[in-house]
Amino acid sequence: MIESFIILFREAFEAALIVGIILSYLKRTGATDKYSTVAYGTFAAVAVSLIAGIAFKMLSVNFEGANEKIFEGVTMLVTAALLSTMIVWMIRVKPSVKQIESETKSSLTGSKWGLFLLVFVSIFREGIETVLFLSGLDVSGAGSIIGSLLGISVGIGLVYLLFRGLISLNFKLLFNVTNTLLVLIAAGLVAHGFRELQQAGVVTALSNVLWDINPAPHADGSYPALHDKGAIGSFLSGIFGYNGNPSALEVISYVLYLATIVIASKIGVPSQQKKAVA
Repeated sequence: MIESFIILFREAFEAALIVGIILSYLKRTGATDKYSTVAYGTFAAVAVSLIAGIAFKMLSVNFEGANEKIFEGVTMLVTAALLSTMIVWMIRVKPSVKQIESETKSSLTGSKWGLFLLVFVSIFREGIETVLFLSGLDVSGAGSIIGSLLGISVGIGLVYLLFRGLISLNFKLLFNVTNTLLVLIAAGLVAHGFRELQQAGVVTALSNVLWDINPAPHADGSYPALHDKGAIGSFLSGIFGYNGNPSALEVISYVLYLATIVIASKIGVPSQQKKAVA
């Protein structure tokens, strides 16, 4: 539940923020007649994203056995790569309000489809990222649905309150916290992805188990809370990639991923910005 909440909150917040900035610019420049174009672009992007999600889900059910593990492992690694790209880009580039307003201004001076495409591409990017992220996390069940709906509601709600002037947000703190959580989720996806590929027999290197701290299952077949399939363990697994009996490759890939993200987010960034994202 918590991982789906984090993903959907971040994506919904970013999408709503972009739409809010565009609408605010249109209002300031007296182009309120373009509001409908923004609405059409938003609805179209959401609809196409939902169709893509359904298609991806239908594709995934066609795999069984080892092929299913290979599909899931590759999906997790691709998802982690996309998450990483988004996180590093946000840290290094830091897209600004002025940049979005400049793109909006340019779209208004071009063809009548310019604004529609700007909104559609911006929202669809968030939507397709969400589809892949949730597929990589393999979230299912009522808890994940509730977490997703809450994430969307809170993300859009905060942006609405922000533009209504009812609240103020510390964007630096908000994005730093969510970036950190997303990095940990992505690290867990990398480790879990390699675990799936090892179980499928595609990757055989470093498959030895380094430790096994999972408590024995209860007599009725249920798992103790600290087991990686138990109440606490599954929560830690979803957020931090916890595994009670990891292979050497899982541990190494987890640590190397975290180190790579830190290095990638620092290289080439001016010293003042490094302090800001540290």
